[in-house]
Amino acid sequence: MSNDAPPRVARLRRGVGIAAILLMACLSAKTLLQTKFFPGENPVSFVEAAFADLNTAIPNGAVLGYVSDLQPEFSFPAGALQLVVSRYCLAPVLVKDTPEQEFVVGKFFDPRQATKVIREHNLRLVRNYGRGVVLLKHAE
Repeated sequence: MSNDAPPRVARLRRGVGIAAILLMACLSAKTLLQTKFFPGENPVSFVEAAFADLNTAIPNGAVLGYVSDLQPEFSFPAGALQLVVSRYCLAPVLVKDTPEQEFVVGKFFDPRQATKVIREHNLRLVRNYGRGVVLLKHAE
């Protein structure tokens, strides 16, 4: 009898392993987020408040792009967690991790980096919602 698991079981194990790693990364990012980016405040509540006005302005079923000065692939786990929390706050609006949509939500912590990221992707400001949340659109 072979020790190889059936493909379905192997995929399940892989999925559980990935989920466990992501959970551990998110938990480890909690301290970083609370101490560096949200001192004295619950990070989810902070972001929910930041996205409240934007959330009411966007129709259900919309698809937004996403940019940040904490890009998930370069600042993992903080950047990845920020993207997940942003998606949570804007649900049921779909937020894709790309600046290639017509409208793009930006979540920034450093205004200098925000300007740089906005220029890099040829975006223009539609509205600043405060707390680092902006709605952007591709420049003509």
